[in-house]
Amino acid sequence: MSLTTDDLAQMIRELQLQVAAMAKERRLEQAIVLALLAQHGDPTHLTVKRAAELRRCSEKTIRRAIDRGTYTLEQIPGTKESGIPIEQLYAGWTPVGAVRQAIARERAESGGALKKRPDI
Repeated sequence: MSLTTDDLAQMIRELQLQVAAMAKERRLEQAIVLALLAQHGDPTHLTVKRAAELRRCSEKTIRRAIDRGTYTLEQIPGTKESGIPIEQLYAGWTPVGAVRQAIARERAESGGALKKRPDI
């Protein structure tokens, strides 16, 4: 079977559409994970174990990334535990500081309780 230039161009366009759809799905997944994390204590760092769970890899893979300098393991403020800053794990995410400010504004506007949004 011989492919023409038009056939190859069509195949490339289809692949580009598939890649774009996968990227959009990944961004949505990351946004959902960030929202869930923010609901549970306003975290700034993740343990190696939790980072591995969220990245869907082994703890060994995360530790190798730390050894290579891809991630930084540092003491979690206010605790004796160490963790990886969330921004390093998901560079495309909204900065944690911005999320904290949004949560603080929401709490201030609602008298201390976070409102449930029906569109989420």
